[in-house]
Amino acid sequence: MAASRWVLVALAVVCISVPGAQGWTQAELDLYDLVEEVPTTFYELLDLEQDASASAIRKAFRAKSLTMHPDKVESESAEAAAEAEKRFRQLVSVAGVLKDSDLRKEYNRILVEGLPSWRNPLYYYRASAKLGLSQVIGLVLLFGCVVQYVGAWGTYFERSMALRELAERENERANKRSKGKTSVVVHQAPKPRILDLFVFSIPVALFRSLAAIPTQMKQHREEQQRVQAEQLEAQQEAEEEEEAREEAAREAREKKEKRKRAKQEEARVREEKYRESLRASTLLSVQAGKRTKAASASNASLLTGPFSEAELRTLTQLVTKFPSGTSDRWQKIAGEMNRKVADVTSQAAQLKSGALRFAPSSSVAGTAAETPPAPVAVTASAASPEAFTQEQQRALEDALRAVPSSDSERWDKIAQLVKGKSKADCIARYKAIVAKLKSKRASAN
Repeated sequence: MAASRWVLVALAVVCISVPGAQGWTQAELDLYDLVEEVPTTFYELLDLEQDASASAIRKAFRAKSLTMHPDKVESESAEAAAEAEKRFRQLVSVAGVLKDSDLRKEYNRILVEGLPSWRNPLYYYRASAKLGLSQVIGLVLLFGCVVQYVGAWGTYFERSMALRELAERENERANKRSKGKTSVVVHQAPKPRILDLFVFSIPVALFRSLAAIPTQMKQHREEQQRVQAEQLEAQQEAEEEEEAREEAAREAREKKEKRKRAKQEEARVREEKYRESLRASTLLSVQAGKRTKAASASNASLLTGPFSEAELRTLTQLVTKFPSGTSDRWQKIAGEMNRKVADVTSQAAQLKSGALRFAPSSSVAGTAAETPPAPVAVTASAASPEAFTQEQQRALEDALRAVPSSDSERWDKIAQLVKGKSKADCIARYKAIVAKLKSKRASAN
């Protein structure tokens, strides 16, 4: 605060020293400068008396200009030419001052009183106006140092007095509490130093700042490297996360594709099995139809009527030749004898039970002549529409194994595989077989 007050006082002094405040014109200031430049009086320069008239001044100026003009003066060097030009310029200025009545009066006063002394603010203004740039800077710095130093001492005395008063108050309080004499240490404020002036502190601070530039640049580079490393690490983490997400998505797609291919393969295998079973069932049905046609064709040429003694003997031999367990035993025996399977099995049963015996040839022949032809057996399918032949029953069983129960068109496909039967017949036959199996299990339990 004290330093700022001193600065304000110095600024007030400078403002008071401004020439405008005293009323000086620029012409008067130029006159003062011209008086100091011309080594003699203006009248002596023009060879005139002090009370010369204006016309005499003009005549003297014209006469002097003819001899002092730079073009009339022979100059051996540039310095001489510059000096001649300077003298002619002073001559012109002097003539101008003497021609002006006001300036001439001011000049006459200067001849009597002289130029302003150091006691006059104009003296300092004129002196400062003639200073060079370096001189002005030096004076400003000197003035600033003086103001700062004086202000620092003022601050020092002010703080010292404040600390002394504080110590006295503390001392009084301590004496009241202890009822005795005590002394409190007075803290002294730091005294101003010449090195604390700004002309020294600023270069020191600037030097320290310049010396700290390499360290700051190194710290800046380290900070940039750290930031770049963090950014690179964050980028790597982001790339790893992106790769992990892509890998998870790829694995999910692969699993989905794998499940899809597995389902397609399962459907293809199931379709192939169904087609194979359909082909097998169709083949079986075709073969059964062929066997049925062959049996029908052979039945037309089969022997009918009672068995002769020779046929009974042949039947006995064939029963021994094809023992029990032989595949298609009775079909083979019936084929050997050119008889129907039902007739062969009936005669074999009678022979086994002893109900039929061999008789002499004549009696056998007579019996054969008297016995009427045996009636033709009626098939089960003709007697009942739900009855299935062996071929149809076998085709039904194959179709039930070939067509899965999960198929929505199962019974339609089964009906296609069983020739000569509709969907309702196949379902009724399946239910009848199931009911019969359940009744057998129930009776067995």
